[in-house]
Amino acid sequence: IRDRYRFISQFVEKTDKVLDIACGKGAGTRIMSDFAKEVCGIDYDEKYINDAKSKFIKPNLKFILGSDELLEEFEGQFDKVISTHTMEHVSDDQLFLKRIRNSLKSSGKLILEVPRLFPYPIGKPLWPHHKREYEKNSLENLIQKVGFEIEAAFGGNRRDYVDVNDARDAFLYVCKKIN
Repeated sequence: IRDRYRFISQFVEKTDKVLDIACGKGAGTRIMSDFAKEVCGIDYDEKYINDAKSKFIKPNLKFILGSDELLEEFEGQFDKVISTHTMEHVSDDQLFLKRIRNSLKSSGKLILEVPRLFPYPIGKPLWPHHKREYEKNSLENLIQKVGFEIEAAFGGNRRDYVDVNDARDAFLYVCKKIN
């Protein structure tokens, strides 16, 4: 997690209000609080949220219990939304992205990381708890269909980020909201 969030931090500015959706235990959210004006972590696991609230106490950091449905209450509020390894778990990935888009300010950006699907020899998610994994072209089409422009794309290879076409484990996209 540390390596992922340190890599993502280069896309976050000191003036940003950032949302970390499905923040888990909050360690990555805490890292982001060193780089942004304000950071909010949301997760549906009450224990994770309670632990994060007691473990990570900073004036620019808060944790909220909830799911992506909660984003409907935050219309146009965030400069950046970070979603790492979450979209493969949601029922409706298009609705998930639309909710994120609506929670962003007009010039806001989504930083999205998802696992790569291995079409051959597997052809289905490697992890049984994933509803889906993603191929590059279909993921890019989905991102654009929902109203984002892809500004940067990277491939995840264990702890390194490389050219998106050399992705082994994951895809990471920085996407700008199109108005």
